[in-house]
Parts: sequence; structure tokens; C-alpha cells
Amino acid sequence: MQLLELSGKQVLMPAYHHGVELETLLAAGVKPVFFRVDAQMRCDFEDARRRATPEVRAVYVIHYGGFPQDMEAARQLANELGVALIEDCALALLSRNGDQPLGSAGDLSVFCLYKTLPVPNGGALLARGRFRDELHRLPEVEPPGWPSTASHLAGSLLSNLELRAGPLGRRVRESVRGAALWVVRKASVERVSTGTQHFDPAAVKLGMSAMSHLVLRNQDWPLIVERRRRNYFLLYATLRDLAPP
Repeated sequence: MQLLELSGKQVLMPAYHHGVELETLLAAGVKPVFFRVDAQMRCDFEDARRRATPEVRAVYVIHYGGFPQDMEAARQLANELGVALIEDCALALLSRNGDQPLGSAGDLSVFCLYKTLPVPNGGALLARGRFRDELHRLPEVEPPGWPSTASHLAGSLLSNLELRAGPLGRRVRESVRGAALWVVRKASVERVSTGTQHFDPAAVKLGMSAMSHLVLRNQDWPLIVERRRRNYFLLYATLRDLAPP
């Protein structure tokens, strides 16, 4: 929002959203103009076109659950209006529409890394065209403290243990978690929350930890895609008679 200088301007925004992305826009002084999303979670760009005003400065698109929107229609609308196209890829890291990676059509794309990868914190901003050369205008960010990062990492490892080891893992997690909470309180560790339901303006300059960078450099990307697809088809096979995909 800062890079596009959208404070006080209008942005075409899907009416169906998580909420935290809307709070982010509002905190930046943006005026959202909502357009329709249908029952199949497809953005209605014709409705967006009807709702556009001369004050609109960007089109915001969300890839729900990592499934692609019609980015050709989104790009056409943005070009007609002469405004920037923003892709929300919070759940679309590594997803593609055919051979086109999601996040590669917008002028700016945002990714939430810990929704796909085993990182304790972190997000990514992808900028193209002239915006790529203007990233230096954004304020510097500061990484979270190591106690907070270590706390998140330990929590993720314990959750994984519980998932894989069943009742025994659950008992171990509860025991370790109780001891860890006592240590955190005694040491007065300030734990920076991630995965929260609301946007905290006080944390707007929070960056990514060195641990997250380390994890990112050591991933088997094709294997992640393969396992995500496998998990999806397992869910699909189980639930397809209860709810259509």
C-alpha cells in the first residue's frame, strides 16, 4: 500500500476475504470498493468493472485456497482502468495455472510463507516493472528477536510430534509446553504472534528471522508440491460425496 501510495485512494477488493487483509488496507488509509465473488469462489470482474470509479487506483485479487483466479480478466480490467494489479497469494505459494505461477501476473504479489512452509515467521513481496526499482522507498524492517523465533519453532516441532506420535506425542507436547510457558513468563520473553486473525499496525516493520531464511534455502520444492497435491486428493476422495469441490 505504501509503495503504490494508496492512502486516501480506492481499491477494488473482493467482498469475500479473511479480514486481516482488509484491516491492512484500512490501516494504510485505503478506501475499499467491494465486488462480487460467486459460490465457486471466483472473482466477478464484470461486477468489479461496474463498480469502478475514477478514484480507483488498484485491483486486489485473492487466490482462495491456492486455486487460481482468472488473471487474464484481472489484468485486462487493471489495464483498462490504468491501475496496478495486486495478487494475494497467501495460500498460493508454488501454485500454478497451467504453466504460469500464481503471483506472476500482478504488479505486486504477496505471499504468506508459514502457511505452506515450516518457517517460524515471514512473508514475501514480489514486485515487477517500475515497482521493482522503487522497493528502496519502503522503510527498513527489523527481524524478530531470537527468543520469539525459538518459541514459534519449538511449538511447530511439538505440533508435528503430536500429529505423528498420537496420544504419546500429545502428552509430551503438553508437558513440554507447560514447562516452556513457565520459562517464557519467568524470562519475560516478548513473543511476536504470527498467524493472527487481526493486523497489528505496531508490527508493520517486522521482518523475517534468520531461521526462516535458513529453512527457505533448504527446501525440496517439487516434493512439497507433490505432497500438497497428494493431501488434496486424499481430502477430495473422502469429502467429494459430502461437498462438491
